[in-house]
Amino acid sequence: MIGRSGAGKTTLVDLILGLLTPESGDIKVDGVSIYGQLRSWQQLVGYVPQIIHLTEDTLMRNIAFGVADHLINHEQLQRALEAAQLVELAERLPQGINTMVGERGMRLSGGQRQRIGIARASITIGRFWSWTRRQRPLTTRSKTW
Repeated sequence: MIGRSGAGKTTLVDLILGLLTPESGDIKVDGVSIYGQLRSWQQLVGYVPQIIHLTEDTLMRNIAFGVADHLINHEQLQRALEAAQLVELAERLPQGINTMVGERGMRLSGGQRQRIGIARASITIGRFWSWTRRQRPLTTRSKTW
């Protein structure tokens, strides 16, 4: 989505995500209001913000953010790594997915941090994606660890 500052891009994304309710009208998918089963809709939608919040924790825990260790589905995690083109990075890290990424992901490039955001979104959803602001396409090459 492209538009000048103040045009309503973020508001539209918030409406599509169900974070805001329209004062009038409705948002429908296949003729069905998203607000009728909002949680079901939100489970289908992934949101990748422009700035990815990373914690001083492992690559795995930053991707499965907020999920207890014993509840992490490792098959989903592997698919998320593949979808976000993070497999090669994980293989190069000293302790693989259990490597600490540093405070705010300081040990990672900007592109790698963005990929973690994509992996985080893909681990919980699969159909619809939303990004804030214009994102540069991710390259298939990352800086070496």
